[in-house]
Amino acid sequence: MLQEHLLDLARLKAPEARSELVRQLMAEYHRSGDRVPTEVEKDLFCKIVVTVFDQLSTRVRAELAAGLARTEHLTPELADKLAFDQFDISRPVIESCKSVSHDTLLRLAREGSDLHRMALASRHDLTEDISDVLVARGARTVCHILLANLAAPISLRASVAILIFATHEHDTLAALAKRALQDQAFRKTQEQIIETRFPMVPPVLVSAIETDGLDRLAASCPSLKNDPVRLFARAAPNTGPRQWHLPGGDLSFDALVQALLNEDRLDAVIWLISRELGLSLKAVTETVHSHANITIMMLLLQAGISTRTYRCFLERRCALLDRGTREIPALVSRFKSERQRQARQAG
Repeated sequence: MLQEHLLDLARLKAPEARSELVRQLMAEYHRSGDRVPTEVEKDLFCKIVVTVFDQLSTRVRAELAAGLARTEHLTPELADKLAFDQFDISRPVIESCKSVSHDTLLRLAREGSDLHRMALASRHDLTEDISDVLVARGARTVCHILLANLAAPISLRASVAILIFATHEHDTLAALAKRALQDQAFRKTQEQIIETRFPMVPPVLVSAIETDGLDRLAASCPSLKNDPVRLFARAAPNTGPRQWHLPGGDLSFDALVQALLNEDRLDAVIWLISRELGLSLKAVTETVHSHANITIMMLLLQAGISTRTYRCFLERRCALLDRGTREIPALVSRFKSERQRQARQAG
């Protein structure tokens, strides 16, 4: 019966008739007691639906997404197609469909709206690279949902960014504390960051971890019981502006360094360099405060920062140490030439 309907669907030309037959097919998929569609039927159904997708009514596409998002009946091709539909249709697919490809999820994190990112942040199969993009590009509510999702991996760089957000925002600090209270691995990461003396950890968080007071700090975490996606969608645009952002919306080493330099936090940049290169904080601090310009240049080349960020680093360093800037153009020119030479060798 199902295969007969599929053949009928392939023959139909009128959009209304196709929409209605797709609805009938979905009803067969979900009819209680019926068998699970075979792989052949699933592939045939999804291929035909992809072919006629743009002719289906909004109602049918919404029923398709809501009805099949949590099943095994979508192929990656159709799941990806639904994921890129308008948000009120795509939401269940983005939140829970296992058939959506990793590339599509990553593209939605990078190019989608904050509504897309909020839906993504609740998935239980996120990878670290997607979490990084959500932290770097999302509104703070995205970050809070991600922290509440214990299945979501949080990288060291994402942890650093969230800690920096938390220095300005109590809601983010409370959400971070709640995650640390519930996730021992995440708490261990925070403890390691504190032990290695990252200078932008909020003192209240240090105190809470050292005195087992995370529960009190977490008590003020924003509630996510009411649908945060709907609340966010109803909010006025640009409410709650970010006090801290990442250039280019990514969590690369270069972006973090540039953002910290923009805040005149050379001390935090020194910490990042020491972590990136596996060097002691004391050694990097002494080098940056010395007159060893070439050694510093080679360190930053090894760390992989851009020429633009290197120039900014030199300017902030000169201001901090009350030194002249006369040597900066020559150092930047040499840095750029060395980067180009290394790129040619690597190529």
